[in-house]
Amino acid sequence: MNGGTGKDLAINDLARVIESYGPDEAAVEEKMGVEPEQVTDLKALMGDSSDNIKGVAGIGPKTAAEMIKKFGAIEEIYKNLDQLSPAIAKKMTDGYEEAVRSKHLVTIVCDVPITLNLEACKISDYDQKGAIALFEELGFKSLIKKLPTEMRPSPQIGLF
Repeated sequence: MNGGTGKDLAINDLARVIESYGPDEAAVEEKMGVEPEQVTDLKALMGDSSDNIKGVAGIGPKTAAEMIKKFGAIEEIYKNLDQLSPAIAKKMTDGYEEAVRSKHLVTIVCDVPITLNLEACKISDYDQKGAIALFEELGFKSLIKKLPTEMRPSPQIGLF
């Protein structure tokens, strides 16, 4: 599902993800004030506390969305600082490094080389008591009820 580069998630890929798992493009724009492919820039500017993304200090969702609508991506905003109010331009200048770091953190990389044998991932016979003890120790109590209760026919090598 990758049509973009390692640094940028392609527009169509992001739109497909959003359509598959949640609101349509119009709903994203209505809720966030930007198009789906601009969400990474929005979050990089305004931050996202749920993902521990700082963003640019003093730039909130409204200001971030307005700049993105006017200029597009963060990179274009920085090319046009002279068109911003002095106060916003100063915040953007002071927050340049955090903006770049934040955009890097919120960008989904889709071209990661992964070699995966799905057959090797199938759950088979496992140490259920050991798994429960480990989950309790790690505080994963809500996951315990999701563990398979039936044993699978073929033995699995060293999961627990």
